[in-house]
Amino acid sequence: MIAKRIGVLFLLKKELSPYKISSLLGIGPSTAERFQNALYSKKYKHTTDWVWKHSKESQFNTFMESLVALAFTGRAHSFKKFVDEL
Repeated sequence: MIAKRIGVLFLLKKELSPYKISSLLGIGPSTAERFQNALYSKKYKHTTDWVWKHSKESQFNTFMESLVALAFTGRAHSFKKFVDEL
């Protein structure tokens, strides 16, 4: 569950639409929109700032791929492909 939440924040930071995020991660579009609204209202500001400050994007991509591989074994390849295309 934490992998999905971090994944949603990561993909929102990459400026993907909530619809694309929902189809990629297997969550509802309203859930992705809820995270988007929370991100805009700076609810996750410290979390996202810390992650971007303490990691290079490529290291974070590797971290995300590992998390997704654990949580979504069938979707890990799709997530990696999607991130690579960004």
